[in-house]
Amino acid sequence: MLKIKTLIVAIAFAFVGENIACSAQETDMRELQQKNLIYALSISKTFFPDEAGTYSMGKSEIQFFNLTLKSVFEMLLEASPLTIEVPDDLIKDNIDIYYRPGTNENYMQYREKMFGDICHAMGVEHKTEKRRQNVYKLRCGDCSALQKKYSDMMAKNTKVETKFEEKDGRWKAQVAPVTLVTRYLETTYKHVFVDETNLRGYYDFDLSEKNIDAVISDLKKMGIDVVVEEKDIEIHKFVKIK
Repeated sequence: MLKIKTLIVAIAFAFVGENIACSAQETDMRELQQKNLIYALSISKTFFPDEAGTYSMGKSEIQFFNLTLKSVFEMLLEASPLTIEVPDDLIKDNIDIYYRPGTNENYMQYREKMFGDICHAMGVEHKTEKRRQNVYKLRCGDCSALQKKYSDMMAKNTKVETKFEEKDGRWKAQVAPVTLVTRYLETTYKHVFVDETNLRGYYDFDLSEKNIDAVISDLKKMGIDVVVEEKDIEIHKFVKIK
C-alpha cells in the first residue's frame, strides 16, 4: 500500500476514565480516515506544485491545497498578509493541509481550535504586537454609478468571471470584488489597505500602476475615497518553539 508521509496530530479517546491520548506519527491518509478520531490534522508538502492554490471548506472537513503556511494563517486570522510574519524556512515550500474537526460545529466555531492545532503541529507560537503605520481606508464617496452597474449586470444574469490585465501602465480587473483590489494594492505598494466601502458585489476597475497617488486619483473618479490614517496595527508573529 502506498504510504503518504504526513505530519499527523490526532486525538482519540483513551477509553480509560476521561483521559485523552495524544500522538504524533507518520501514517497513511486512508488509515487515518477510518479511525475513530475526535479530530485529525494532516500537513504535508504539496502534491500539486503545478496547480493554483485553493481551499475546500465543508462542515465535516476543511482542506488547503498548494498554499504557503503564511497564506493559511492569513485566511484563518482574516488578516492582511502584510501583518503576518512567519519564519522563512516554514514558507519555502507550499503545503497541503487536511483537517477533520470531528464535530457538528460549523467552520466559524472550530476555526480557532484548528488554528491552534496547526500552530502546534508546525512547532510555532503565535504572538501579537502593535506597530504604528499608515493605513489606507477605502470608503464610498459617491458609489451610485458602481452600484447601478453591478445591479444591471446581476439583472441580466451575467456569469461572474473575474479577469485581470496589466497593459500600458494600467491594472485592469473585470467583475472583481473590492477586497480583491485591496489585496492587489497591498501587494504592489506594501501598505495596509482596508475595505470600508460596504460594496457587496463585483465591479470593473481600471487603475494606474504609476504610483499610489495615481491609484487614489483613479479610485476617486470611480466614487471611492481613500482616507489615510496613522494607527496601531496588530502584527501576527509566528516564532519557532525551542
